Amino acid sequence: MMIMQAVEKCGREWHSMAQFMKKHSDVLGKAGDYYKNMPTNDKKSLERLRKRANKILSEKTLVQSQSRKRSNIDVEYHSDILSSGSDDTSEEAQPPKAIEEEMSQVSRRIKERDTKYIIDRTEHMAELDEPSSALQVVKRKREEERREDKFNTNGIDKACFQEFQGYFQFCDVLDKRPQRDPVQRVANLNPYTTKMGSTQRSSIWEKVTDTLNIRLVREHVGNLITKHKRKLRAEDLQEMNAEKKGKLERDRAKAEDVRMKAMEKLSETKKRADVNNELKQQDLQLRKEQQALEKEIMEATSNQQARTQEQQMEMLKVMQQQQQQQQQFMLQQQSMALMALIEKMANK
Repeated sequence: MMIMQAVEKCGREWHSMAQFMKKHSDVLGKAGDYYKNMPTNDKKSLERLRKRANKILSEKTLVQSQSRKRSNIDVEYHSDILSSGSDDTSEEAQPPKAIEEEMSQVSRRIKERDTKYIIDRTEHMAELDEPSSALQVVKRKREEERREDKFNTNGIDKACFQEFQGYFQFCDVLDKRPQRDPVQRVANLNPYTTKMGSTQRSSIWEKVTDTLNIRLVREHVGNLITKHKRKLRAEDLQEMNAEKKGKLERDRAKAEDVRMKAMEKLSETKKRADVNNELKQQDLQLRKEQQALEKEIMEATSNQQARTQEQQMEMLKVMQQQQQQQQQFMLQQQSMALMALIEKMANK
């Protein structure tokens, strides 16, 4: 039963299922010790959990095909047998004793549990006197969770929505949309950045749909994203077709050239060889002229650089001479002032 609950809560994500079973292992009694000590990254344990879940799902599908009037929750927990107290003593209607004991044990542990689980102990205390009542509450709560998950989840790819959002940010049409347009509101809040099925995504969708219909919004956004994906695929396909077409044309031209060369006469071959030699000589002459021109340009550049360096050296020499003359002049003035001062002191 706990495996079925993990499947409906986490889907086919086996790592999430293992974490779910490990989190609620204390409800399972002795069987919970295995899941409590099970490493979530162990491939063998995950494979065993996957086989167990597939087996339970196949059994559930078989029971549903035999009795379509039963709901998925009634088949899983056999709550229709426990709650109605039917006198039907057939072997198919009566659950095994092990399943009945397990259901009573789970319901008793759910009543004693004081943490967030499937049902609220304080809210449904009056309904938890019997295992069948507890399972009826579980059934009701699980149906509510299913509706909430269906309300909150959506299959649109997060990376595709980011690409779609970036596409509309640079679209001129988006600037002309009203503020309460569905696409504008979804593109601004971007609910796909949060985890699928989380309360954060649900709250973002509530903000988006405060005045809009959530189903229409999601359908509208999903259609736009689908059209954008189709457009990108068409562009990629067009590029691939153009590339293939160009390659085929090049191959066809090469094949035609080879065929014409194979069919030509000896005189035509010699003539073509002479033409090729002339073209090669012209090409060599052009290369020589180009190399000579490049050499002249390099020589002119080097000469210009040499002249520039000489001018800079001359300027540095002139500046040094000017500095030396200034220093000599200042020394002469200082010496003359000192001599005048000495003469004045001597006269006194």
